[in-house]
Amino acid sequence: MLELANLNSEINGMTWQELSEALKRSDIAILPVGSVEQHGPHLPLSSDQIVPMEIARRVAKRINALIAPIIPWGDEWAFIFKEWRTGTFHLRPETMINLVEDICNSLIGNGLKKIIIINGHGGNPPHISLAAEKVVLKTGAKILAVNWWMLHSKVTSEVKESKWEIHAGELETSVVLAARPDLVHMDRAVAEIPKMPYMTYPDNWSGGDNIGYLYPVGVNVSASGVFGDPSKASKEKGEKIIDAVVENIVTFVEREWRP
Repeated sequence: MLELANLNSEINGMTWQELSEALKRSDIAILPVGSVEQHGPHLPLSSDQIVPMEIARRVAKRINALIAPIIPWGDEWAFIFKEWRTGTFHLRPETMINLVEDICNSLIGNGLKKIIIINGHGGNPPHISLAAEKVVLKTGAKILAVNWWMLHSKVTSEVKESKWEIHAGELETSVVLAARPDLVHMDRAVAEIPKMPYMTYPDNWSGGDNIGYLYPVGVNVSASGVFGDPSKASKEKGEKIIDAVVENIVTFVEREWRP
């Protein structure tokens, strides 16, 4: 008899027999969702994959869950313009919705009736929400969809030094440093605080009023692709943020799915 604790929790690394045994121990799947896009001169294109995958691995150990293969692509409406097209790969909204829906239905068909979607990219939430709603209404499965950057406000208030951040700044750089320091080039990090349209994205990390206006983002807004100050990032800050996110997800599962 195979023990789940002796198996890699990532479905990709299992044979079908190993997965069959693992499904006897757990009915929870974690589906990481990311993107491929520019993150300034210092972070890799895969930053939005690295963070949700790291969180997924830590959560899986805590709640005995299985990790589905990551969806690496996302909706890149902000960065598909010619100035930053290199390294940015875009899914249309309808493609994203169908992809998430189909994968969730497949997970459920394999016996994983509870799904945690851990999203790492700001362009994905509306599509994930729509897909999750369709799946839940059709199957009755339980789906928790989280955007990891919305689950660490207390820690943010304690560690954040910069006043403003949207993309590739202090906190995002910190979490990538915690997960994959080998891919971060701090010697290339530059701070840039571009002028944004009125009340749009006051600060992705600290909350605040937001009109929610969708507008083209190009080099006329940020020459480097950075929206914040990554020079203040550290691996220690990143670890604290990831720990807070993991704890919040685990607490939800223990309270709501395992009362």
